[in-house]
Amino acid sequence: MIVPWLVVLGVAFGGVLMGRNWGLSLSISVLISTVLVGLVLLCLERVMAVRKDWQTFGPDLREDLAHLLFGFGLGSFGGTALAEWAGPYFSAPLWPRNLPFVAQMILALIVAEFGVYWQHRAMHRIPSLWRLHMLHHHSREMTFFKTTRIHALDIGSATFLTVFPLLVLQATEGVVVSTIAFGNVIAQVQHANVRFASPRWLSGLIGTPANHWLHHSLDLVEGNSNFGMNIMVWDRVFGTYIVPVAAHHQVLGVEQDSVPRGAVAQVMLPIAIIRNWISARRVT
Repeated sequence: MIVPWLVVLGVAFGGVLMGRNWGLSLSISVLISTVLVGLVLLCLERVMAVRKDWQTFGPDLREDLAHLLFGFGLGSFGGTALAEWAGPYFSAPLWPRNLPFVAQMILALIVAEFGVYWQHRAMHRIPSLWRLHMLHHHSREMTFFKTTRIHALDIGSATFLTVFPLLVLQATEGVVVSTIAFGNVIAQVQHANVRFASPRWLSGLIGTPANHWLHHSLDLVEGNSNFGMNIMVWDRVFGTYIVPVAAHHQVLGVEQDSVPRGAVAQVMLPIAIIRNWISARRVT
């Protein structure tokens, strides 16, 4: 069904534009858009669930809400704000503003995705970073709140790497806003337990529930694929794209779940990781 896609796209773009029309900063406008898309997806999970046995408001709800506020919300806001602050110091007027808007959008998505792609791969390949990123992967279910079950440093760095290059290259505000709004939709739709249409041709172009649920697979071959957040171009270039054949039928989660239980311990994960690294260095 294409209707759910149109609904969330409209809400995402509307939220960002509304914030900007009110004179709010880009980071606040992104936050408004994120919240509005989330509310729509929560409603859709009640009426268009892929798996009715998966609970949006499950036993981990307290942790999920904590990460919504202090992980996804704080990280998205902080990453955007940092990019807004740092961008002017490295500014280079190289953006091709004479191109048609659609062409600029395609270029913006390719540019914005490059750094995020490698950040995401690093999160899976470097053990200390994987311990942090595992927080996002250890759930055996996919619901809206699993989108936001992510550490602030994880999503914050990804958001920064999305926005910063566009501001450095001096892309137009319309292009930056549209790229962020599109990313808001894709990130949340990929995880929501909602029956979105994900034909193979679409999954080969952008991040869909089909190819991203495959990325959350317990199978490491599948889990170490489809790193793209918004588009799949860099996965195709660097050979990490896997075509989703049986969408939504993977067993999700991680084999060796070392994520601590409790929101406070999970928020403090970076400190525990650093302590373990220092201890290991002392032993060697």
